[in-house]
Amino acid sequence: MLRKVLKKKLLHGSAKNPKQLFSYVNKQQAPKSPMAIKSNAGLLTGPHEVASELNLYFKSVFQKPVLPLKAPLPLKGPFTPILTISRDMVYNHLSALNAATSSGPDNHHPALLKNCADTLALPLSIIYSLCVKEGTFPESWKLANVVPIHKNGPTTNASNYRPISLLSVISKIFEKILHEYLSCWLNSNSPISDSQHGFRKGKSCLTNLLTATEHWASFLEDKNACDVIYFDLAKAFDSVPHDILLTKLSDISLPPFLYSILYTYLLNRKQRVRVGSSYSPWAPVTSGVPQGSVLGPLLFLIFINDLPDVISALCLLFADDLKIYRCVNNRSDAESLQNDVSSILNWATKNGLKINEKKCQVLHLGSNNLKFTYKLNNTPIPQTLQAKDLGIIIDSNLKFHAQALAASAKARKVGNYLLKYLSFINCDTLKILINSFIRPHLEYCIQAWRPFYHKSFAVLERTFRSFTKRCPETASLPYPERLKVLGLRSLQARFDRGDLLQTFKIVRRFDQLPFNLFFSFATYQKTRGHSYKLCAESYRTNTRKGSFSQRVVLPWNQLPSFVVEAPSVAAWKAAFDRSFP
Repeated sequence: MLRKVLKKKLLHGSAKNPKQLFSYVNKQQAPKSPMAIKSNAGLLTGPHEVASELNLYFKSVFQKPVLPLKAPLPLKGPFTPILTISRDMVYNHLSALNAATSSGPDNHHPALLKNCADTLALPLSIIYSLCVKEGTFPESWKLANVVPIHKNGPTTNASNYRPISLLSVISKIFEKILHEYLSCWLNSNSPISDSQHGFRKGKSCLTNLLTATEHWASFLEDKNACDVIYFDLAKAFDSVPHDILLTKLSDISLPPFLYSILYTYLLNRKQRVRVGSSYSPWAPVTSGVPQGSVLGPLLFLIFINDLPDVISALCLLFADDLKIYRCVNNRSDAESLQNDVSSILNWATKNGLKINEKKCQVLHLGSNNLKFTYKLNNTPIPQTLQAKDLGIIIDSNLKFHAQALAASAKARKVGNYLLKYLSFINCDTLKILINSFIRPHLEYCIQAWRPFYHKSFAVLERTFRSFTKRCPETASLPYPERLKVLGLRSLQARFDRGDLLQTFKIVRRFDQLPFNLFFSFATYQKTRGHSYKLCAESYRTNTRKGSFSQRVVLPWNQLPSFVVEAPSVAAWKAAFDRSFP
């Protein structure tokens, strides 16, 4: 009985933190063998030896520093305070800490800092203010414990692990304060390119994919061929040369105190790898932006921000994930795109990055495509019929059937894996499992790739339906009754709601997507309904008919005005759910 209660609590907790459930299930399995890593000396199994070997590999990725640095030296403090750090500001950050996360090398656990927020807020605000005044980032905050996370492939290969840095929580709070200031400063003085969708408010994987699929469907509708080229920047976050990054930070004329802090923030960092309770020796971090940090992603966006300026083709980025594309109806168009490939290679070389030629791909769209052979360093870029784009499989005809199969398989794999170890399943726990672990795989970025053809949608629907049967109370009920008992919407209704919510974000400017790329307002007399009605376009192909901007127009125009005119995203959701329960 006690075990059932604990499992029920675990499932309810997993609605907010799915990792809890996976952690529990993993503990129910047979014990895993200790980590072992191949080296020149043979197979290493001791935790200290494994940690040291992994740190050697992670260290090998770093660029060798060019000394002395060519980047301008920062001015010396003290600086006139521009950024004011109050006690209440620090208290709010301390109170918002996630007590379940890990501590850094200083062993100051987030739970302790959160519980002592009232006491610590004032002294920390004084320390942070001194750092701003002196323009420095303390040395003890530049240490990182690295946890190796297996990506794929043999577990004995060091190259198959991703380094995740655990930093001082106190330093990360200071980084958050600096991040807020730097983001506001960039928006006003040196904006990040609109092509960049990574780590930006109002942009995401979905906005990146929506922009791309809207362009591609429009090209094919107009009988244009299109070539898409995907680039892989090898170990980009770890390879950023500090000298070049600092030069770019200087070139955008940051406030002197901030440039001084970032200068000291990047230099003289150290890391060590942790395996179990064992640690490798400390190793210098001679390049890259700190992964696991708050400032690191934003600094990378500044570093890569000038890349779109060197090409003429359309370009989309999600941090270091890059794709370029354009209409290619003749050899001249293809040669222009080839010139852009060469320009990107030159940019990467100039900026100290390498392009992984084996992972670059060309996707040819359109039945009349010339299928031009593009080259990188005189090596043909591999052509493909399907490309993985931010987790979504893009096929050459934009039907997305392969993506439907992949999403369905992933949802089944995860769901069956969890159900295997959960003996206590009722309606409440099944609903949590479906909402937290099944739907996210079926609905990930669905607005960008929602299948138009019934065959592909049926793949997703069958998977969803099958999991609604997985408890005794619903096993024998018809599908509509199962949904009613579980309190769930059908997958079709979920997709429709997601489409309309995304439309609301674009029309009412809650997303940083250009309205004119997707829609135009209706010009006819609006005698009924809301004042944000969209204009319907004619289309020639099913690809265009099923694209996001076309399929949403009619249902959007039919929404009640109080739903469309909601003042916020949360208010829209509440209004929609009241109108369409």
